[in-house]
Amino acid sequence: MRLQLRKDFEEDKQCAVSSALAQAQRDADSARRQTEERCKEEFAEELKKVVQKHKTEISATKKKQWVGRLDGDGDDDDDDDDIYFTCILFLCTYFN
Repeated sequence: MRLQLRKDFEEDKQCAVSSALAQAQRDADSARRQTEERCKEEFAEELKKVVQKHKTEISATKKKQWVGRLDGDGDDDDDDDDIYFTCILFLCTYFN
């Protein structure tokens, strides 16, 4: 009788341990998936911010170049070429 009780106890204990380990594994997997999803979302948001900042900086740089070409230094004879280049640069910037 005592041996049977001991055997039943060990089986119940093994079943409880297996169940607890399986639950802990499911919980860990769920937490990992949630963390991965949150990190992906944060990365996507950060990437959007960086891309937008880059576009803004590129646009500002192109505008500076455009205005600089229009202003010119006034001492060269190819002002028509400068204006043509500036218009082309503006159109490329505007349509891209």
